[in-house]
Amino acid sequence: MKHWIAAIGWMLPAVLFGQAQWDTIILFQTYEQAPFRALAIQEDDYISYTETVDGYTIVLNEAGEWCYAVRKGDDLVPSRVKVHDPIYREEAEKRFLEKLPKHLRYGTDRINELKLEKLKLYDYEQYLRFRDALERMRKQRNKSKK
Repeated sequence: MKHWIAAIGWMLPAVLFGQAQWDTIILFQTYEQAPFRALAIQEDDYISYTETVDGYTIVLNEAGEWCYAVRKGDDLVPSRVKVHDPIYREEAEKRFLEKLPKHLRYGTDRINELKLEKLKLYDYEQYLRFRDALERMRKQRNKSKK
């Protein structure tokens, strides 16, 4: 998977000083796709999203191509439609986007899973506390459903 990303704007202060939101427009390109502009959005220390300049959430597919994200349960998965810059979209892509909500986000359970994955890598003690708290919440939720 070969990618290059050129940042338009200055992103280093956000990375160095832990700024909660990135507002940098990035020019994305793979060897297989034409370049397109997108935003890197850092929601918190654990969760980030990438959106086109007009607000559609995008993700990489298994082949390393940028595609529009669709919700599958609490997760965001790639659609079969590859991303193009708004000025280069063809009619089929435009029709697909008419039905797709903007600013898609992970559901609560998926966010918790992603946080657990990162905590396990970087702060094992906090990971154990967070995992135990989630397990207690799940048990309470299951009791209330019965």
